[in-house]
Amino acid sequence: MSKQHRHTLDTSRPPLPPGREWAVESPPSRVYEGADVGIRVTCWLNGDRENHNSKASRQRIQDLLGCLQEMIALVGSVPPDFNWPNAGFSGFPAPDGFDELDTELYNRLKDYITYPAFTTGVWGNEWEIEDAVCGIRPAGESVAAHSIIELARRGLLDRLRQCDCGKWYFARFAHQRSCSSTCRRRVYEKTEKFKTKRRKYMRKYYRLKNSGKVK
Repeated sequence: MSKQHRHTLDTSRPPLPPGREWAVESPPSRVYEGADVGIRVTCWLNGDRENHNSKASRQRIQDLLGCLQEMIALVGSVPPDFNWPNAGFSGFPAPDGFDELDTELYNRLKDYITYPAFTTGVWGNEWEIEDAVCGIRPAGESVAAHSIIELARRGLLDRLRQCDCGKWYFARFAHQRSCSSTCRRRVYEKTEKFKTKRRKYMRKYYRLKNSGKVK
């Protein structure tokens, strides 16, 4: 098994030997649910990692995200009394497009299999059994794929969004629509609300300027 695919899903720091400590960092003022998982996806989609992060790899993760979102939306559109075990049989047709979407999602997910792996600590006699990614895809891509799955389980998949500038980000709040304050301002300036407000301001400004009250 190559080192590339002997990568666990645990991203915590390894223990240090006695007498040494990691530098203590100030804890964040607020913890946002799913942000620690979401950043693994956005880092990959934005190409923030150097190794094995090709355009094709990022596109596969983006396609997996879109496919899973489409499947969840389709399942959520059926009536509460819809009987899935009988779907496809006479009198119980599956929703339009379900079979094709189900096959596509299966084929995408099977690229990111995991297996239990015994690993030792960095020093001493510590050990643990973790889920290790394997298969034909780069390890970082597999971690991003499993992070998407984890967000789906938490009901936070819709928090993975692409900003108007093209950058992917994890929305800490449901109403967040931009990756930064700069992009938020730029997007706001494109709205009709801002344009109307701007026109009113400029009319008032020109009136004052013509009256000689402002230069």
